[in-house]
Amino acid sequence: MIIDNVIANLMGSTQSNVIRLMKSQFTRARGGNKLPHSTTGQTADSFKADIPFVSSVMMTWDFKANDSAVRLNNGGSKFARKSTDVPYGAFSDPGGESQYIKALIKWVKRKYNLNDVMAKKMAFAVAQSASNRGTVVKAAGWFNEIESQVFKQIMSDISAIIMTQVNKAINTQLKGNK
Repeated sequence: MIIDNVIANLMGSTQSNVIRLMKSQFTRARGGNKLPHSTTGQTADSFKADIPFVSSVMMTWDFKANDSAVRLNNGGSKFARKSTDVPYGAFSDPGGESQYIKALIKWVKRKYNLNDVMAKKMAFAVAQSASNRGTVVKAAGWFNEIESQVFKQIMSDISAIIMTQVNKAINTQLKGNK
């Protein structure tokens, strides 16, 4: 009963606290950029949390977001990267549009104030460099920077919720025994 109440309360308070913390990373400039990650707010607005579930002694809580959030954090993989994992490389059907290249062109135009032709050249150079390196990011990702803060926030909220639920259960038991 207490666990059910804890999980129900988690979805009400902790979920919004943690998601607010994650979204805040997209509103500040990081990693040598003058501008924040978010240009449209779509990635930040995509953060959601599933209802946590308890199995044995573990509680699992899945947070979900657009694929772009994962790409911005670690290049799209938690594992060792291969250059083929970078969204750039040999295309079997030339002439197709790449959302990755489009985003790089937009970023290069804003960052370096280049015209369309030069921005496209620089975007392909950046993409080639990422492909050669095997990852699209050099620095720690946005979530890696706040992982300990997120963990502390979740644990603090869980502790407060558990203490409240235990106190309620104790008070109920004490009143029932009079």
